[in-house]
Amino acid sequence: MEYRRSIFLFVLTMCMSLNQAVGQPVAREGVLDLRGYDLREQGPLDVQGEWRFFWRELIDPVGHADTSGILVHVPAAWKQMKDQVPGISAKGFASYQLEILVPPGLENLAFRFTEVFSGSGYYINGRNIGFNGLPGTNKYQAVFGYAPTMHVVPVRDTVLDLVVHVSNFEHRSGGLRGSVEIGTPMQILSASSGRQYRDYFLLGAFLVIGIYFMGLYLMGARLYILFFSLIGLVMSFRILILSDGSLEAGDWISGISRLRMEYLSFDFLVPLFVMMVRFLFPNDFPTRLFRIIIWVCALMIVLVIVAPVSLFSQVFSYYMVFVVITAGVLLYVLAVAWLRGRTYAPAFVVGISIAAIGAVIDMLNVADITETGLISHVTMFLFLLIYAFVFSEKNNEEAKRNKLISDELMHRHQELESKAETDERQLRERVEALRSCREDLRKSREALETGIDLRNKFFTVLGHDIKAPVGYMKQVVDMMLSGDVEASEQEELLKLVSNSSHATLNLLDNLIFWGRTQSGELKSMAVQFPLDKILSETTELFDLPLKDKQITLVKEIPDELRLYADKEQAKLVLRNLLSNAIKFTRTGGRILIRGIADQAGNQTWIEIEDNGVGIPPGELKELLSSQEINSTEGTRKEKGTGIGLKLCRELTALNHGTLEIQSEAGKGALFRIVLPMHPPPHLP
Repeated sequence: MEYRRSIFLFVLTMCMSLNQAVGQPVAREGVLDLRGYDLREQGPLDVQGEWRFFWRELIDPVGHADTSGILVHVPAAWKQMKDQVPGISAKGFASYQLEILVPPGLENLAFRFTEVFSGSGYYINGRNIGFNGLPGTNKYQAVFGYAPTMHVVPVRDTVLDLVVHVSNFEHRSGGLRGSVEIGTPMQILSASSGRQYRDYFLLGAFLVIGIYFMGLYLMGARLYILFFSLIGLVMSFRILILSDGSLEAGDWISGISRLRMEYLSFDFLVPLFVMMVRFLFPNDFPTRLFRIIIWVCALMIVLVIVAPVSLFSQVFSYYMVFVVITAGVLLYVLAVAWLRGRTYAPAFVVGISIAAIGAVIDMLNVADITETGLISHVTMFLFLLIYAFVFSEKNNEEAKRNKLISDELMHRHQELESKAETDERQLRERVEALRSCREDLRKSREALETGIDLRNKFFTVLGHDIKAPVGYMKQVVDMMLSGDVEASEQEELLKLVSNSSHATLNLLDNLIFWGRTQSGELKSMAVQFPLDKILSETTELFDLPLKDKQITLVKEIPDELRLYADKEQAKLVLRNLLSNAIKFTRTGGRILIRGIADQAGNQTWIEIEDNGVGIPPGELKELLSSQEINSTEGTRKEKGTGIGLKLCRELTALNHGTLEIQSEAGKGALFRIVLPMHPPPHLP
């Protein structure tokens, strides 16, 4: 029974909002005579007719006797009074006065004002009965108010003098623009309840539709379903903003904020409609037109959010023209889709036509051209119902088609399944065999390609780097055999031969050790020995290169410091690191070799630090990569195979140690070898 009552009240309210009462009294020459009208029997009335109007005056509501005001028709915006009131404009302040003759027996009257822009105060017989915002004589005194208001006054006299002060310094349109209702308090409240029933019914319907289609979209429906869902949700928000029940008191939200949200709810609907049609019929909507419409809508939305009311309310008049043009574009796109035989295009033409008609009527009402009230929420409800029916029908057809396809596929599957069972095992075995062979071939090919690439690159670098020192030695020997070399030059040439032979020997040693590490043949024969001894043997090999580049070598090695490692491998690591330090240290530089025992006495740290050119951060990881071979020239174009550091890392790891590098470009480098001082406990 409750739902039937709700439907009845909804239908009754719709009929009341779309039909004017017959035989209601009209205000004439500033007087509304209600003595022959029974409010209790005939219901509330909308005040229509002539009020006294005082432009740029906030008349004294107490005992005023001035009847010189201009008679104007109410409701009407100020800009509609230009022919009656000289010098009137959309912004300013004014007073309205209406004398109401009431019949005897009335105890209370209720007044309901809908659209009064944009600050107002109300007086009966000189007594204030309420404010909506605050009227003033300039924009600094006035407070913007925008919400329907209801005022109940006791009837103590047979003549009620109603005075309304109105000011507008923000909105594009000022004055008593909306209806003024008079009736008993119960009648006004009952009418408001009827409107609330209608609004809550529509709000619930829009929410259900929006949430339902949002769920369909999240479950994988097409993109236009998302926009349709958002239309339903925005419409529910718009009804909430405009509803009597939610915002009539206007206590929890300012008038300007309410106006912005009302405009924004309309502004968002336009691009949502456009995007829905665009993704519904993508081949029929011109791309350039679509982009232009979306950009204009976006600009209007931003304007409503950030601009003052005086600006965006004025621009909105032109935007409404754009919306009408956009509605024409949508109808054109739907007509093209209809002519091209697109599915359900006719139904969308009907639905969007209904929505467009409602939007146009609302825009005419907002533009003060008509006084029909806002009906777009009703036409939008009809549109959503049509679309929901169309989409449901479309889903039903797709479900039936999918059911037929599913049954056919199931039948075919059963036939194939019975046939495939006999061949499945053989096929699986063959596939596994082929997969295994293919994997073996892939691994072999990758290993072969990697080995060939590494070998080719290594021998290319090796050949290039050995050629230079051998060539230098041959050239020096040829010069000395020719007898053309003076005695003073022989020492320099012999130095060159020594450096070249030393570099060649070091390259060959690295090559031999690296080859053994790659083949897995290299083993570590670890013993304990003093560090200073092998370090002295190693540094002696570099006396000539150090003297040649005038590099200072400083050694800080405690006598008792010992290592547990393969002695020859440790020498090779030290030789490579010292060679690197000399190679990348400029003439006159400094190299420090430092030995440190850790606090626990279990490890020995050997640090070789130079003040040379350093290593950029991006190259550190590449230097230690086992997949790349890079040869870098020293400060005097010295050559190398690019395997020295890699060999040091592998030999250090073989001896249960680590190699660390710290460096900054231009600030030198520090190489730290960490090796055990004693045999590790887990080794025999």
